[in-house]
Amino acid sequence: MEAARSRQVAEFLKDMLNGVTPSVALGRDTTMLREILDNTAERIGEDLDVWPEVEADLRATIAWVYENLGDYAKSELMQWEVLRIRRELFGNEHLQVADSLYRLGWLHFYRNSIREAKPLFQESLTIRRNVLGHGHADVARSLYGLAWTSDISSEESLNLFRESLAIRMKLFGEQDLDVAQSLRGIARALLARGSLAEAETAQRKALSIQESLRDDGHPELLKDFYNLGLILQQRGKLAEAEGYYRASFAKRSTVLGRNHPDTVKTTAALGAVHAELGELDLARALFSQLSELSPTNGASFYECALLSLSVGDTDGYRDTVERIVNHLQTSAPGPGLHLLTWACALGPDALTNYSPVIEAMESSIAAETNSGIAVAYAATLGALRYRACEYPEAARQLAETHLQAGQLNSEQIPTSSGYRLYFLAMTHARLGQTNEAIRWFQRASESDPMITPPETNAAAGNPWNRRLTLQLLRQEAESVLKALSPEPESSR
Repeated sequence: MEAARSRQVAEFLKDMLNGVTPSVALGRDTTMLREILDNTAERIGEDLDVWPEVEADLRATIAWVYENLGDYAKSELMQWEVLRIRRELFGNEHLQVADSLYRLGWLHFYRNSIREAKPLFQESLTIRRNVLGHGHADVARSLYGLAWTSDISSEESLNLFRESLAIRMKLFGEQDLDVAQSLRGIARALLARGSLAEAETAQRKALSIQESLRDDGHPELLKDFYNLGLILQQRGKLAEAEGYYRASFAKRSTVLGRNHPDTVKTTAALGAVHAELGELDLARALFSQLSELSPTNGASFYECALLSLSVGDTDGYRDTVERIVNHLQTSAPGPGLHLLTWACALGPDALTNYSPVIEAMESSIAAETNSGIAVAYAATLGALRYRACEYPEAARQLAETHLQAGQLNSEQIPTSSGYRLYFLAMTHARLGQTNEAIRWFQRASESDPMITPPETNAAAGNPWNRRLTLQLLRQEAESVLKALSPEPESSR
């Protein structure tokens, strides 16, 4: 009797949670829903005596709701347990196993674990092809997921998207939501390959289908608003891009909430396009909001610090740096920590004690195995030593980094060479080595593409934050050289 009652409770919970679609659950206070999910997740396998198949279905439903709420970590934990149960029940070649692998692929993708996502999508595709044949809708879904985990600019990725589109067009015709999804993927692949006009055409077609079939504010429709904004921004159509980003931001903030990963991504994109348009105060407000929402997001802190300096708000910059230092201990070595420390090096006199920041950067260098990234980190360490007035150490660090960079392809290093060259110029000026300072400044100026017009930024590989950073460093270097050494005869 008790076992039957538990099974009924489990079925009831599954049916209830299945009704919690993104458009229903989100846009409201989801605290109670999260508590229900957490409590149900804890009870499964303990208080609820249910058949393993029912348990797997209930766990899959909870994982799906967690995913819609943007809690990818909890969703992933739940889905791994679903996969374990289903493998034990059905073996490795069952469609329910393929479903679990497919959802796990997306969860890894959402968390930027692309390498881990690819074999999950590949296994789900193999099972679905073996069981369903090559022309089934679920096969198209696995192809679509697999395309995102390949190099998005590759022929392989574009062909996978096109294969998924062909299946869906044959099954459903042109006016179909799955067709729109494949077109979205094709647009992003074309964008990555630099085929911007073709990308815009594909994305506008996807958006048109979504608008005709979706309710206003549906998360999938908002993805297409965002993606079209991304393409328009790359094409230099900044005002139009801002409009699509703003529409996506407004709806995502309401429907998904400010903390949802998709809203965070849109906030950053809207801030970037405002910066490209020269609307620096608007951009700063958005990145400041992001840094409050996500204290471990190094990019938002860096951009908030950069924009504060760019509008002349040194107090705002120092406040940002103070918040960064408070978060250093909870930040693991890697790109996020690098951006946090780099933000501390952007402007002078940000800190009275640079030791915690220098130590954090040293830990990142020690943990990094990629030589190009290690060079970028080492240049930041040199810049921090300059800010700490450790001029001989800064000169040595920056010179060694410059030699290491010379042994690599510039595309392997994720930061501008101008950064370290301007710091080399300022360091030698502080050491009284005027000729060396001028030589490095001239080399920095030759490598500095900050004059690039906004509409050609994408082609030049010179985004707004790099241009603003180079502009700040150039102005500071000019000031340092002018103050500490007379202009040489030959240049008068």
